[in-house]
Parts: sequence; C-alpha cells; structure tokens
Amino acid sequence: MAQRILIAAAAVALAGCAPAPEGPRAYAEGRFADAHRAFASEAVRAGERAPADLLHDAALAALRAGALKEADALAERAAAAGGAAFAPRVDRLRGHAAFLRSARDEAEASGPRADATGWDRAIRHAVAARDHWILAAVASPGDPGARRNAERAVLRLEDLARKRAAAARATAGGGRPKVVLLPDPSSNERPADGRPRLEDAAPGAVAGDLPAGRVLGVLDRLAEEERAKRALRLAHRRASGGGTERDW
Repeated sequence: MAQRILIAAAAVALAGCAPAPEGPRAYAEGRFADAHRAFASEAVRAGERAPADLLHDAALAALRAGALKEADALAERAAAAGGAAFAPRVDRLRGHAAFLRSARDEAEASGPRADATGWDRAIRHAVAARDHWILAAVASPGDPGARRNAERAVLRLEDLARKRAAAARATAGGGRPKVVLLPDPSSNERPADGRPRLEDAAPGAVAGDLPAGRVLGVLDRLAEEERAKRALRLAHRRASGGGTERDW
C-alpha cells in the first residue's frame, strides 16, 4: 500500500503538481519521528474515517522512531479499521513491537544495574513476537518475510535462554551479579545503541525481515523435533498401556 503511496507521490512531484506528502518522504529519508508525526496528524484529521493503511503506516513509523506505546495504539486502530483481512499486517506490527521490547528488556537485564527479572520479561516479549509473527506467516504463506520474522524470534528465544542461564550461574554464589561477557551472534546486526537494526522499508512494507537465506528452516526443524517428541511420548504411552495421546 505505502509503496503505491510513494510511487504515486513521486509521480505527482515529478509532474510538478504538488510536493510529495511529508509522511512517505520523511520515512524514505530515514526521518522516522517526522514521518510518525506526519502520518499521525493525517490520521487525526481523518478521525474515525482514517483508513487502515494510513494507521498501519503511522504505526510502522512510530516503531522506527521508538515510540512503542503510540505504535500499539495505532496498530489497535488499524486492526479495528481493517477487519479480519488486515489482521496479518497488524500481527506483523505487534510482532515488531514485542521484539523491540524484548531487546530493551535484555539490555536492562545485562546492564551495569542488572535486573534479574529482565531476562524473564525479554523472553515473554520474544514469545509474543514469535506468536504474532507465526500468525502472520500462517495467514501469508506466500510471504517469505513473515516466515523469516518468526524464525528470527525462535532463534532469539534460544539465545535469551542461554544468556539467562549464564546470568543465573554468575549469581549462584550470592551477592551482586558478576560481569559476564557473552558472545552475541547478532551483535554485528545492531547499531551501537544495542537496538535491533530494522531493514530500511517503505511504510506498508515490513521492516526487520532477515535477508533471504538467513536462518531459513528453523521452523521446519522445530516442527520436526516436536513430531519426534510426540512419537516418543506415544511410544512410551503405548508401552505402558496408556493408550493414545490426545492433541489438546
């Protein structure tokens, strides 16, 4: 949608009829706070008639600007305006917001004033990101970006579990946590402030997808592991005369 907005705006500008709208132009230039304000102002002017596409673009710009609460509110409005057909796009927005919150919680848990509960919050938000992105991937089977997002959240959960366990070992002796330097496999994908790097994307596209070929197959691997576990449980149940396993 927003890609069409950008193209249309560029065409109008080239024709000399009018300048490109501020929201798409600011977003394309990386001025996400300005883009957020422009889209949000337009949504305010539209009131209850604000279309889901506009609200989605405003929410995505808010995410890129770090305004997570505003992004949540705009995503809720987009969901209400767009109905069931718009749900996958809203799930992607919610997944991005949860992923960013997970990174914030991780930073708090591993910082100089470490809060042990930060790891649990980081994991909860990563679970929320995974679940929203899985919903988006299931609803959009032809979109590899939705699948890559879900796989990225799965890998993040594994990484957070490893780091939480290491932090617990570091504090096992009591007292304040010792400083533990852990290798971060995604550190080369983050800017200096530690926030996850979201790929450049026009409003309406999805920021943050992993490049094609990265971590593909993670969901397949997990599904295969789950099938193997179920088969093993079923074999044990049958061996003990417990009958069949119920899938609920």
